[in-house]
Amino acid sequence: MSYKYPPDSDLRRLLRFEPNSGAIWLGERRMLLTHTLGLTALRRDLVSSVGIEHTRRLLTRMGYASGVSDAEYAKKTRPNASFQDCFMVGPQLHMLEGAARVTPIKLTIDPGSGKFYGEFRWDDSWEAYAHQKEFGLVDEATCWTLQGYASGYTSAFMGRLILYKETLCTGCGADHCLAVGRPIEEWPDGDAHRIYFKDDSLLAKIESLHSQVVSLKSSIEPIGQGGQMVGSSSAFRKAYALLEKAAQTQVTVLLTGETGVGKERFAHALHDLSSNVKGPFIAVNCAALPAELVEAELFGVEKGAFTGATATRSGRLTRSAIFRWQRRQSCSAFCRTVKSNESAANPHERSTCVWWLRPMLTWSRRF
Repeated sequence: MSYKYPPDSDLRRLLRFEPNSGAIWLGERRMLLTHTLGLTALRRDLVSSVGIEHTRRLLTRMGYASGVSDAEYAKKTRPNASFQDCFMVGPQLHMLEGAARVTPIKLTIDPGSGKFYGEFRWDDSWEAYAHQKEFGLVDEATCWTLQGYASGYTSAFMGRLILYKETLCTGCGADHCLAVGRPIEEWPDGDAHRIYFKDDSLLAKIESLHSQVVSLKSSIEPIGQGGQMVGSSSAFRKAYALLEKAAQTQVTVLLTGETGVGKERFAHALHDLSSNVKGPFIAVNCAALPAELVEAELFGVEKGAFTGATATRSGRLTRSAIFRWQRRQSCSAFCRTVKSNESAANPHERSTCVWWLRPMLTWSRRF
């Protein structure tokens, strides 16, 4: 049957503002007047950071907690009223709190048997408006907080989980929202909705996924200690075997191949396997350096050597165990620079040289 509200003057009298203390009260419960724009921004950020599904869980649980709280308060507010009049405190409070205009369409309550069926029309739902403003019209109902509130409020009254679902929603293009509530067992897909009312830690999920990744990594052991490289092809194993031999010597190594074949991975592996593993791996893009500054960048400068050299600075070659040189032009100038400065480099700070050729004459060298 349809049902009309009892007067809400008893509820309105309970609402009071205390500007001197900075508090708003509804009876003995402290309330908060906040901006819907702020809640809309929170909704947007939650969706972008944890996704639609987890955002729905969080907002549904927030509404559920509010509904349970209001149910406990409703029983104290109208202790001598009929069960239905006491129950209607919830929808009336929901309107006073600014959630939506709630109109009861059908309501059947039997607390003795636990039977419940309710249909409520929601007009001007702030939540549907907020979701539509950020994401446009969608295919599924968006009043997650309102559904959670109705579910929590009714469940606290009935002593069993009552699930509300929107059969119409303005977030989907309807001119109003229509919420239907019944025991969760009576919904064909009720079990699928239980997850929205249970603790669901995203952090626990992340930690679980991390453990799975670690387990998977440990089950795929690298063939050596160099850069966590994994491979099983005969070509890869042959190349890696040569790399391991070269790492124990001071020979010059040339790595060639197209973009994406793993030249830089092999260079890192060579560094990890060599005696210079404790030194840094420093990358320098010489294509970004003027030709006249290459020598100073690589081998360092003395104070006053040229305009702008205000202090002595060591070069990258003498500072690093690995030097990776890239240049899209001819490397002849670099080779002349290295040859003319070999005597200036400290032999104790140098190890093997590694060159790998890239497309467009891009070169790299390891010192």
